[in-house]
Amino acid sequence: TDIPAANMQHAVEKVADRAHVNYGEAVNSVDGWRETLFEFLREREQHLLERRGFETGEAKSVAEHWRDPELALRCVDAVSQYRSSDDFKALAGVFKRVKNITKDFDGELDATLKARLVEPAEIALVTELDTRLPLIDEAVGHERYADAMRQLGALSAPVDCFFVDVLVMAEDPMVRQARLALLAALRRTILTIADIAEIAPDDTQQA
Repeated sequence: TDIPAANMQHAVEKVADRAHVNYGEAVNSVDGWRETLFEFLREREQHLLERRGFETGEAKSVAEHWRDPELALRCVDAVSQYRSSDDFKALAGVFKRVKNITKDFDGELDATLKARLVEPAEIALVTELDTRLPLIDEAVGHERYADAMRQLGALSAPVDCFFVDVLVMAEDPMVRQARLALLAALRRTILTIADIAEIAPDDTQQA
């Protein structure tokens, strides 16, 4: 396709809206038709990825890229390639916890909040993120998803140490906000590629 990836979402929605007009009042009276259609397309793409040989969890992990099938295919291929590494499996195992604990939080880790992170495990994770997030962003920007996966895998140990040594929901509201912002930055970065919680072992997905 000649449509830039950044515009693919809007392109698909415009096509759906144009098709919808042809049905007139027969569809206008149906509540939630758009969401139902998009869910159907998401499920069909997942099915097609599974038909190509990817496992169900791998296909689900890139479900949010359904509007851009080429992007979904590149990302799921990178997930499939690196999911067997020990570091990546460990990171996938804790990512569901990252998502759950930040589900109602999407704040940015600004300089004021970063200054609140003084525990060794916090500093170690901040240092790794400061080093690796630009490399991940660059890799994603150049569609080198396998390289991005390698960088994500290296975050496994500091993320695990963070959860072992640090109480995220601290009593101090500023410290709590800083820790949540740190994890939210990690969540957003990972989700640009795939929801790796979908490939976590069953015993860790419910942790």
